[in-house]
Amino acid sequence: IQNSALLPLSSFQQNVVSSNDGYVSHLAAHSIGLASVALGAGRETIESKIDHGAGIDILKKVGNFVRVGDILATMYASDTSFFPKAEKMIREAYTFSVDKVKPTPLIYKVMS
Repeated sequence: IQNSALLPLSSFQQNVVSSNDGYVSHLAAHSIGLASVALGAGRETIESKIDHGAGIDILKKVGNFVRVGDILATMYASDTSFFPKAEKMIREAYTFSVDKVKPTPLIYKVMS
């Protein structure tokens, strides 16, 4: 996405702050995806409506050093009641290490 300002944004946002010091050693993508669904960005059932402004902005990624109180992610939703469940899932998606961790590459291999 070249200009994210063109996308809709849900009415409410809430930060997820770290309760740990250390390096982000793992971030469970599946859990982050399920947290997005819990915020309304995906369908739980075929009848569920998608909130195109809902979602998660991941601010701390694998390899980043984090202190207690740092913002890990920002959640967006049209209903604040969605935040507790999604926040729990996001917190559980993060794993921390006291040892420095290499960032995960964005591109593993270019094939031609």
